[in-house]
Amino acid sequence: MFGISDQAMTIKTLLLLAATGTSIATGIWLRSWPAAWLSLAVMGYVGVSLGLLDALYLFPLTLALWALSKGRVALFSFFFATAVMIKWQPAILAPILLIFLIREVLSRTSWQRRIRMSAGILVPGIAVVLTTVLVFGISSFTESLTGATQQNMWSGNALNVNWLLSALTLGPVEGWGSVTYLYVEDVAGPLPVIMRWTFWILYVTLLVLVARVRSLCFSRLMVALALGVLLYGLIAVGAHSNHMTLVFPIALFLLFRVPELRYQSTLLLAIPLANIIWAMGLTGTRLRVPSIGPVDASIPVAVLIVIMGTVLSYSLLRFLLAGGSDEGSMAKDFPRAVCVHRSEDPPDDQEQS
Repeated sequence: MFGISDQAMTIKTLLLLAATGTSIATGIWLRSWPAAWLSLAVMGYVGVSLGLLDALYLFPLTLALWALSKGRVALFSFFFATAVMIKWQPAILAPILLIFLIREVLSRTSWQRRIRMSAGILVPGIAVVLTTVLVFGISSFTESLTGATQQNMWSGNALNVNWLLSALTLGPVEGWGSVTYLYVEDVAGPLPVIMRWTFWILYVTLLVLVARVRSLCFSRLMVALALGVLLYGLIAVGAHSNHMTLVFPIALFLLFRVPELRYQSTLLLAIPLANIIWAMGLTGTRLRVPSIGPVDASIPVAVLIVIMGTVLSYSLLRFLLAGGSDEGSMAKDFPRAVCVHRSEDPPDDQEQS
């Protein structure tokens, strides 16, 4: 129906609208103009300049986290499901969010409130998924899900552990504009399988730790989500440079609303941006950095990112597991999101809308 230029303009317009909407939502949510402008700069670069479709799901994801911080579980369910239906990456956050929501439900003082809140969590999200299936068809839905969960790529173009291991295994390999862009069938040996299992073992360990946190306040939830994204970006098989854009709204919240994590949240923003800039430059053209002797320049950069990500993960994990509550950084600005254990339940309308 449209020519190529019209399609490109339509996509760019959608990305611009999504970037603008995300920045406005971020500014209102965090009550900060600097947060809004920083969000617009990042989303404008990722979406409008590079044309990455991740900017589309970041808008409903930001709205979902905003709604959850206010206790609006039905709105959270609707917007989070919308984000997942746009692109599967936000689904990596779902198990952590589920632990938080289960604890919220169990903290209610009566079965009626628990059932009402459970319905508010489940019904809107299921409705979004069913609507997507009805519009696009079950075959398209299952094909997309299979492609996301059973992909056979070992090292995408993310500068992470798999990038380094694939480079050490095979050396620099040309293909698709990167030196170590490899599929599992290109690799002789068990390393891809080992790394796949390593990711899932560490992710399950993270879920156990989150479930055991005594006071799972909203700021700690956001830290747990950041850890999940870091784990995915640094270790998961097949991760791409743009996949860690998932952390942007989480990092912005921590930057502007949890002062004690200001430096960590800055690194959370820097790591995915460094990956994207290395792979796509500022306008979509890959950076041409000369090799350092026989070593491709991406290797020391990847080593630096992995070290930074490991140190950052340790720091965030310490915050997550620390005792006490978050009253110093959360109660003043987000009184509804301090702790999951409260002396009395909120009004019904706050649970449902």
